[in-house]
Amino acid sequence: MISYLVRRLLLLPVILFGVTLLIFAMLSRLSVGQRAALYVRQVPRTADGMQRIIERYGLEDPLPLQYGRWLAQVARGDLGFSLTGKEPVAAVIRHHLPGTLELLLWSLPLIWLGVSLGRLAAVQRDRAADQALRLLSSLAASTPAYLLGLLALLFLPARLGS
Repeated sequence: MISYLVRRLLLLPVILFGVTLLIFAMLSRLSVGQRAALYVRQVPRTADGMQRIIERYGLEDPLPLQYGRWLAQVARGDLGFSLTGKEPVAAVIRHHLPGTLELLLWSLPLIWLGVSLGRLAAVQRDRAADQALRLLSSLAASTPAYLLGLLALLFLPARLGS
């Protein structure tokens, strides 16, 4: 078990490098003008303004240089600015991290329940318990999220005393 975890942890930088390279490659398929347009919010984009953006972010530099520059910024914790909120991305992440962690903590019992039921289904393969759990999981997977939300709005306030 420990060697498996060590192997996975050693693979993590390779996977992260591959993911960042893939994302960067997809973005680099855009033309220089299209990439510069991502940084400009106002609709009437002037040629002078676009040229300033291209020069400021080095969008005409060779792609390996742009990728290296971007990786260096990420390694320093500089994730750039949010194009919609006009604030640093790191600040946006910091602001939303507590809520995300709270959702994670609330989901852990459900994850534990799902893993336990999966193990039960595996041990009871092709028996009544397995068939019932397959049916239950199929129903859960096919239930639209908006319906679950409506049911939660109907029943949770009564349980929580609201």
